[in-house]
Amino acid sequence: TLTGCKKEEPETIEQITTTTAKEGIIVKVKRVDNWDLEQSQYFVEGAITRIANSLENIDRGIYLNELTTDGNGQVKFEQLLPGAYYIDGYYYGFTFEISQVQIIAGQTRQHEIVFYW
Repeated sequence: TLTGCKKEEPETIEQITTTTAKEGIIVKVKRVDNWDLEQSQYFVEGAITRIANSLENIDRGIYLNELTTDGNGQVKFEQLLPGAYYIDGYYYGFTFEISQVQIIAGQTRQHEIVFYW
């Protein structure tokens, strides 16, 4: 006979999982020739495109990432937390103006940069 035995239930451990959505932005770089604004619009392969989380970081040359556009003139910056970001870059000595983009939870945004050749 067994005496003094007590069946114990295993402790329940509650697991809380926290996930943070990390979104992205697709940036397309387009070149427009000044001499023919209507017909000369090209997506640019090989443009250096950079993203930072503040203007101060751009001034300091501190970027979250730097990518080169593909054959379709685009790059995709992935796994970004929602918030404001700043994009700049260059192509053969032509510097893009700084663009501000807003990343929204649950969305992959698209942004187009146009520079005049």
